[in-house]
Amino acid sequence: MFTSEIKAILAADAVPPALNTAIVPEFLANRFVAGSETFFQGVTKLLPGRILTWSAEEGVRARRYWSLPPEVYGADLSMVEAAGQVRAGLEAAVQSHLMSDVPLGLFLSGGIDSSALAGLMAPMVRGPIRTFAVGLPDTDSNELDWARLVARSVRSVHREVVVTPSEYFDALPRLIRHEDEPIAFTSSVPLYFVSRLAAEDVKVVLTGEGADELFLGYHRYRITHWNDHLGRAYGLAPSALRQAIGRSLGRLPRRWGRYAARTFLAFEPGPRQLFCENFAVFPTGLQQELLADPELLAVRDPYATALERYAAAPGGDLDRMSHADLETYLVELLMKQDQMSMAASIESRVPFLDHVFVERVAAMLSRIRCQMTCSTLWAKSTVGGAAAHATLGTVIDSYIADIKEVGADSQAVAGWNGPGPFKIANNYLEGPARMSCSAAPTRRSATSCPPTSR
Repeated sequence: MFTSEIKAILAADAVPPALNTAIVPEFLANRFVAGSETFFQGVTKLLPGRILTWSAEEGVRARRYWSLPPEVYGADLSMVEAAGQVRAGLEAAVQSHLMSDVPLGLFLSGGIDSSALAGLMAPMVRGPIRTFAVGLPDTDSNELDWARLVARSVRSVHREVVVTPSEYFDALPRLIRHEDEPIAFTSSVPLYFVSRLAAEDVKVVLTGEGADELFLGYHRYRITHWNDHLGRAYGLAPSALRQAIGRSLGRLPRRWGRYAARTFLAFEPGPRQLFCENFAVFPTGLQQELLADPELLAVRDPYATALERYAAAPGGDLDRMSHADLETYLVELLMKQDQMSMAASIESRVPFLDHVFVERVAAMLSRIRCQMTCSTLWAKSTVGGAAAHATLGTVIDSYIADIKEVGADSQAVAGWNGPGPFKIANNYLEGPARMSCSAAPTRRSATSCPPTSR
């Protein structure tokens, strides 16, 4: 049986609903399960870039029809040339994703990725584009001000929704049902609310998913790269000295010890320790204490798929991390995106993951892609020249110049007073489940944003 949701398979009694305990260590470590397995025994996923066929002779067969580029290029490519290629490719991708016979909009977070889409999208459509943003009451953990600034620059009809703590936790049971598996990403809930808001005006939205994996936008890429290079030199020190330094980390002041514990001083060299264990939610050492059956860790390596993709990728460590995430972590993000948008009966499209665009960008040297993320050249060359209003380039320049570390959704949610995740968990684990979600989010009325002054 093949369906788009696990619940349909269970409803058809195709398989009994039994927990697949083998994947628990991987989920605890990574917040998702790479590969085709799910939380249910006997239920598997068809992975991206694959096609499933059936015949009387061969039965069910899955084969791969698309892969990431096997080589990297760009040793002689200047940043200006690379930015020009990226702009042309992204412009073509956005244009192709605008094909629709129903109203279309854009999820605008205020970050560089969705702002780039806004700048390219605005001159391609008749009339103002529609943009939608979501935030939390804690102003330190959202980018609504930046979203409004970009919206004014492209003169979009802009709407926002602010999700309160009570709305957030009231929605969880319903959204867990839509995801079919545990929700580990706190951003899933705001994504549902902004999808529901957008569904009042449009049927299709463009989103900026995939850009961080393509352009090495996550801080952990740079941290791992830094740890790897310094760790190689540190590895030349006598083993006794390294062990003594490792033991002394626990005696450092709390703040310094917390940072030191994330460096090459606390980990062995190589991607398993520096790329996987260092950023695991529950590292394998902690899981030994948490799991009722620690032998699960011996049955299957939680990092096996990520390390396999890392080893098979071309280029240096940054290239390999990007390839590994594109084939593992990003798959989970896209599933979340699809499930939350479809829960609101809206289709989401991802221009950054247009296969022609990905084939070009993923093959560029990581040095080029990383510099694009860190530099205003990406914003100017890719966005400014194509925007309906040149002010967008200025907006993104100021964003990069003034950017600060914005608190993650998970930090904001963890700091909320009120019901909190533990009370919610106890309610549904120890008491009858309540599958209703009646709270309506706080909305702002639609406005046509005037252009920013020069």
